[in-house]
Amino acid sequence: MTKLQRSIVLMIMLILMVMFPSACGPGRADNPADYRHTGAVEYFLYVPEDYTLQHTWPLFVGIHGGSGSGSDCWNTWQPYAKSEGFFLLCPILADSSGGWYQNTAESVVASLITRVRQDYNIKSEVVLAGFSAGA
Repeated sequence: MTKLQRSIVLMIMLILMVMFPSACGPGRADNPADYRHTGAVEYFLYVPEDYTLQHTWPLFVGIHGGSGSGSDCWNTWQPYAKSEGFFLLCPILADSSGGWYQNTAESVVASLITRVRQDYNIKSEVVLAGFSAGA
């Protein structure tokens, strides 16, 4: 299977998971409070339970819509991250009024990806998926 074919299959799978999460999902998400990181930027980070430095791991970044939050991303994608064994990063990009600006969000996401790569053995390719304004 070529890289393009794998990408197409992955996109179809992601679309189906978003459209029919209960039909194809592995279950309910873990409590996000245990995975929340606070500071200048808040985010949720799932690290696979069997993480080791001897393996290079995939990273999936979920971007919420303008009226959403990082917990929306978490609740959608964390069960898949747990069952399939990939890192999940769900930044909280909304400001106090519930909105966010693309240039600020891009900078935040880039800095968080860099931070995760510094702390863990992550593959060079990163998968990003977003909803609404996050797309």
